[in-house]
Amino acid sequence: MVARKVLPIVVLVATLAATTRADAQYSASDSVDSNTKMDLRLVSSRVDQGTIAGHPAKIVRFKVVFTHPVPWAKLHIPDLRFTMDTRSTPTADYWLDIFRKKIAGDTHRMHCWLRNASGEVVLGDDGVVSYSASGKVATCAFPKGAMSVRPNGNVRWIVQSLYAASSSDLRTDMAPDGPPYVFPHL
Repeated sequence: MVARKVLPIVVLVATLAATTRADAQYSASDSVDSNTKMDLRLVSSRVDQGTIAGHPAKIVRFKVVFTHPVPWAKLHIPDLRFTMDTRSTPTADYWLDIFRKKIAGDTHRMHCWLRNASGEVVLGDDGVVSYSASGKVATCAFPKGAMSVRPNGNVRWIVQSLYAASSSDLRTDMAPDGPPYVFPHL
């Protein structure tokens, strides 16, 4: 009789563990540098349970909201870079780029790539779960399993938007833009 009452509790706990989301959000609200044309207003991330090719997987979802619509087609090499620390070291282990670039033989103008510390592409456009960049919003989602993450599962990040205003003028905006420089993620 006792075993019947324990089983539903175990199922409930297992279900909650599978569907629990981890969220992080950083509000930049720094209009001082709005001349960047890619002024970061809000950056958020979350990990939730999803599926990839019919298999359960943790999905990392990043979202950026800009102060004004970004003229992606008019800026020279616009790039939105998420630099991630997965091992609590002073250097980045991965970075995620949402960028606009014409690549020979590729029909996509916008891209979302996950790279490792050596710069190698771990996931390209076809390997990420989803991505988009238009107007005031850019998003990218990818399987958390694509990264080697420290045992406690934490990832810290910082986001940088950048583009070349000219050959000698690189415009950037960061979130966070001050200490501690790296935002606690999930």
